[in-house]
Amino acid sequence: MEIRKTFGVSEQEILKSFLADDTKHQDGEGKSGALMIFSKDSKFVIKTISDSEFMFMVDFCQKYSEYLKQNPNSLLVKIYACFESDPYNVLLMQNVCSPDEKGEKGEGSWERFDLKGSLLGRTVKPKDRTEVTTLKDVDFLELNKKIPLPVETYNLLLNQIEQDCNFLSSYEIMDYSLLIGIYYSNSSEICSEGLITTNTSSDSQITRSCYFSRLDGCVNPISGKKEVYYLGIIDYLIVYTEKKKIETFFKTLASETQTISAINPILYAQRFNKFMSDNVFLLLTDH
Repeated sequence: MEIRKTFGVSEQEILKSFLADDTKHQDGEGKSGALMIFSKDSKFVIKTISDSEFMFMVDFCQKYSEYLKQNPNSLLVKIYACFESDPYNVLLMQNVCSPDEKGEKGEGSWERFDLKGSLLGRTVKPKDRTEVTTLKDVDFLELNKKIPLPVETYNLLLNQIEQDCNFLSSYEIMDYSLLIGIYYSNSSEICSEGLITTNTSSDSQITRSCYFSRLDGCVNPISGKKEVYYLGIIDYLIVYTEKKKIETFFKTLASETQTISAINPILYAQRFNKFMSDNVFLLLTDH
């Protein structure tokens, strides 16, 4: 795919990342139950997808490539290859929560959140949680995990998310998520450049091509901890088909439209953007 060339990802780099004895795999935590295999250095992920997702990606890839070339700061996770095989169709893509060289591979802890902007069923029961469990929207709200941002970064980031959502909705795509990885550092080095800085390191080009994909932070005024944030929009190959429309109809009989995941792509994008601005990112007016 042209995306590999655009973002400087070579076949040699990919092979080097995966040709190791300690690649990691896990079953997906979502409804699809997709299998995911992580490269040794955590830069890349191989993920299984359905036949319908594969066929959509084949048709979508050219427009997708053009969009990313025109919008290098898009938060859409980079898909570098798509393969049809038996018994699985797979994607090769960027790993959003890929540790950088600034200490995230050392001591510290992680939390991950998959956010859709909907609330119905969007929680993980306490008994099902482990250190590696990805939590959801209701959990994020209950834990009060807002990410503090200065005015310029806040405005640029939300504008980019809105632009990405508009692009996805123009192709009838919905049910995507913002994946957030929060790294709680025990190192003071991360705080050397102020409260929040965006990624600008040329050393990170392969997996950090998006300006907003890694936000360095100092002490979060809410949590009181030193934090680094990883961001990426994932799972954006779900189209609002007739089957999804039927799902919307029956779910709205029992719940309010704004609480369910499967809704019209335009409404989904609007709700997604509002949830991010109201509940996920905190505007710091004093910085």
